[in-house]
Amino acid sequence: MERDQRQGEGRAAADVDANEIQAMDDIQQGLLAAARNGETTTIKGILSELDDQTRRRYLLEGYPNRLPLHAAAAAGHKKVLEILIPPDPEHPKAVDSKTKKRQLTALHLAVIHGHKDVSRWLVQERHANIDLGEEGGLTALHLAMKFQRREVVQLLVSLKANPFILDSEGRFPISDCKSERMFQAFFSKFPTSTFSSIQVNASATDRYGRTILHYAAQCANSDVIANLLPEEHSNLYVKDTNGDSVFHIAAKYGNMELFKALDIASIDINPRFFPPEEFDNHLLKSPAMCALLHDQRKFFDELVRRGLAKITLSSIIKALILELKEKPKITDRLELLGRTLPTYLALYANKDFVFDFLLFNGLTLNQQDDKYCRTCLHWAIDDGRTDIVQKIMKNRKVEPWPGIEDRDGKTAQQLAFEKEDEIGQMITLLLNRKSSFKEHEERLNRDREVYVQALNAILVGAALIASVTFAGWLQVPYGSEFSSSAMRVYWAANSISFFTAVATMCVTKIGLIPTPGQYVGAMVNHLRVAILLDAFLLALSLAAVMLAFGAAGFAALRQAHIESSREQL
Repeated sequence: MERDQRQGEGRAAADVDANEIQAMDDIQQGLLAAARNGETTTIKGILSELDDQTRRRYLLEGYPNRLPLHAAAAAGHKKVLEILIPPDPEHPKAVDSKTKKRQLTALHLAVIHGHKDVSRWLVQERHANIDLGEEGGLTALHLAMKFQRREVVQLLVSLKANPFILDSEGRFPISDCKSERMFQAFFSKFPTSTFSSIQVNASATDRYGRTILHYAAQCANSDVIANLLPEEHSNLYVKDTNGDSVFHIAAKYGNMELFKALDIASIDINPRFFPPEEFDNHLLKSPAMCALLHDQRKFFDELVRRGLAKITLSSIIKALILELKEKPKITDRLELLGRTLPTYLALYANKDFVFDFLLFNGLTLNQQDDKYCRTCLHWAIDDGRTDIVQKIMKNRKVEPWPGIEDRDGKTAQQLAFEKEDEIGQMITLLLNRKSSFKEHEERLNRDREVYVQALNAILVGAALIASVTFAGWLQVPYGSEFSSSAMRVYWAANSISFFTAVATMCVTKIGLIPTPGQYVGAMVNHLRVAILLDAFLLALSLAAVMLAFGAAGFAALRQAHIESSREQL
């Protein structure tokens, strides 16, 4: 835009080239140079030596492109213009003389270069035609908007420049404006009561299918909007080439002045303009959806108050998918997230109002998708979106749960720990600022200590059982014979107890191996598995040793009974 502006200014202010200089005599060259440099004394001296007819010819005729008055206007020399354009009842339109190349008037050149005082003087004192167009149909107001001359725009609008004129390409002066400052400048001096001096066609549309009312709906006040409403209100429902009406544009920019204007004009909004709830495709393009997607909460609330907001969950999901379909990092998950986790779509698209709206209407922050079992927080961490993590952690309406695990058994904190980069560290800091997440991690550390102590106790118990059963191998029960059934049970049970005790010690030692690069939650899970396996093995070992000792006792008592019977005989 700036480059185009500089190029345009360069073309408009370009000095005469060598061929033009050769085509002029000394007087013409002198007048043009003096006008360009603001040399009033030189100009007066040259003109004083000429009669009226010759003076007029040298001022308005015989130049290859621009006249001296054009050079003075482009340079902003008002005193020079007072000499070059004297009040002339016989030739009142000399001020509107045009350059030959682009058909620019003195007013056009003054506007292009931002000379506000010169522009005012040309219109008010010399009655320049404020709505005269150049070769492309651009009026002074078109040019002021194109070159972003804010103060000049305000001046021209206040001087009743016609804002409804279309150039040769079908554009209003404001049609291609992208600057909020220029929008404000255009409408700040806009008529609020009458267009008496302007040929008004409020229903006229530009190449984009927009009326002036469409642009006013973006930022104009209620008086301006009300003044642009014709009696039949037909332009209120006109849609542009994008399918946007006045309501859609006002919704996108949150211009509450539209409602005030409707109240001023005593206009009841036609409910047929707002689609019924069952038509999701229409709801995608409704004013309420525009307000929702553009975070215009007050405008949406006003539509709700007036009974004009019709929104369904499916229409919101479709709108979010349309917003994100060009985002390559999430396109493969759109269907999954749209089906089970639309809240994350809203967060990913930076639609804060949609996110709050979904939570308000029953969806939860801790909801999980049906494939990976991940919450919004899981996905935000996986995508490295620190902004989303921050929004979730600052949400005071719904608290995220720190202990939720995904399909792989990983919590949000574990995912952040495993990223091992600056983003992961930043996310970890954000998570730990939340007391619930910090307390959850502290509980995990306490659990790890308790589990380590439990495993150490199990290790001692297993070692004791192993030593006892090993000793049982070395000494046969009192007077027993190996061929007896009791002795066979003893040896089998004792062996089982010994080996399961040794297995318990092995599992315990593996569980106690230090893993400094692992998340504490993963450590706790490993310790839990080790404890469960140890508990099973230790219970089996204890049962076996009890069976072995029982069999040993039975064998010893039997042998003692046999020997006692022999002694009695």
